Amino acid sequence: MVQSRQKSYADVRITDLEFEILRRIGKVAYELDLPNDLASVHPVFHVSLLKECVGDLTFIVPLKGLRVNENISYEEVSVEILHRQVKKLRNK
Repeated sequence: MVQSRQKSYADVRITDLEFEILRRIGKVAYELDLPNDLASVHPVFHVSLLKECVGDLTFIVPLKGLRVNENISYEEVSVEILHRQVKKLRNK
């Protein structure tokens, strides 16, 4: 009974995804046709990276505001630390 309930919850979130694969490179890599706004991303992916990602749309970072230098580096700017906690682990 528990398995059928979990399956019903999972089935609601499953959607059909389509990737346009340009070519297969070896046995474990694929070259994908990416949209123009992802032109700076390398188009070859290992097969383990090609899986469905169900994420929160509020965490998407717009590419227009992201400044990347020619050496593929960027400057991190901290905004605010909301909480800090130090955990002490017990020794066995």
